[in-house]
Amino acid sequence: DPVYSIYSLTACSMYPRDFKTFHFFIFRWYSSLLLSIVGRSFFGCCAEVLSFLISVAATTFISPLLSLLLCCLGSFISDAIVFSSANISLFCFSYSALICCTFCTMMFSPIVERKGVYTAKDMCRVLHLSESGYYRWLRNRGRHSSRQLLAGKVKKILEEHPDNRNYGVDRVCLALEQDGVDVSRRTVYRVMKENGWLHKRRIPHGITKTTTEAQEQENLLKRDFSAQRPLEKFLTDITEVQCADGKLYVSPIMDCFSGEIVALEMRDNRKKELCIDTVRQLERIYPSLKGAVFHSDRGSQYSSAAFRAELSRCGMIQSLSGTGHCFDNARMESFFATLKKEKIYQIAAYKLPREQVKTIIFRYIFIYYNRVRVYTRNPMGLPPAKYREWVQAQTAA
Repeated sequence: DPVYSIYSLTACSMYPRDFKTFHFFIFRWYSSLLLSIVGRSFFGCCAEVLSFLISVAATTFISPLLSLLLCCLGSFISDAIVFSSANISLFCFSYSALICCTFCTMMFSPIVERKGVYTAKDMCRVLHLSESGYYRWLRNRGRHSSRQLLAGKVKKILEEHPDNRNYGVDRVCLALEQDGVDVSRRTVYRVMKENGWLHKRRIPHGITKTTTEAQEQENLLKRDFSAQRPLEKFLTDITEVQCADGKLYVSPIMDCFSGEIVALEMRDNRKKELCIDTVRQLERIYPSLKGAVFHSDRGSQYSSAAFRAELSRCGMIQSLSGTGHCFDNARMESFFATLKKEKIYQIAAYKLPREQVKTIIFRYIFIYYNRVRVYTRNPMGLPPAKYREWVQAQTAA
């Protein structure tokens, strides 16, 4: 510190005040960095940081001579509490490096401002700065970092559709891949976390009741929700949505091949007719359903004689989950969780009438979920309906 202080006094007599104060600040910073690398106690480190902050304030608001005395006093205090401590040294070095990066612009800016008075080479030599580092900073100072550019691309994806703000890390990665951007999942996670774009997970709760009469039914899927072709396997269930004028019961049917919702019925009750009409709607859209597997939980609606008769009439084979085994129908439960966290909870459905909520759910499923939303289970993250159309086009070709 004394050596640096004497050298700073020399610099103070050679250059104008605004430049010599900055010069003194730089040398005081280098001395703090040097002393931080030497082993210190925790109190010594605090004293060093305190003396550094005093020097910053001193060089800004006080005369150079007084600031020199204050900095020497701070150095004396910190030097009085020196003893070896490797962990504290590492902490101080990391802290010093962080501050050094923060003040990078502050270090090089005076060189740009006085370029017409002194040469860059002379100023870098006096300030003990790297001349190549200065020119590298000068070349890159107007550029955005790769992290900032990636954040801009992620923001663009989230703003393409109002419901895209529900995207998690995996869907954003797939959307970036579709745009030709190759980036790791961890980098995307960090960018989304820094910008507050991550969401908490919600746990879905089933509402259907079981009956002991249907226990002998076999679970044909056995949690295998994959399918080799469209209309091979179907999943269904019922979920409830609280509205201002009562509950709304939603009964969709999902095609396991692409994840597309192929039929949907919504009513103010959960009687077996709700499920039967959902199957009839599916038959109207796809008349050829013979041999397809139709899986649901063991709710009383699905184990009723009328519902089984409807499945038999359509030529479909019924498959039922085990009692209390919600994972046997996990993919359908996952869809309900997505529907609620991405739409129902965000619109505060409990404040809206049933008819309005029905319209919102219908538009979300058939306009956004089936045709726009990135679907991580499909190749290239294609939305369900577009993936089915793509496969049909490939087959026809």
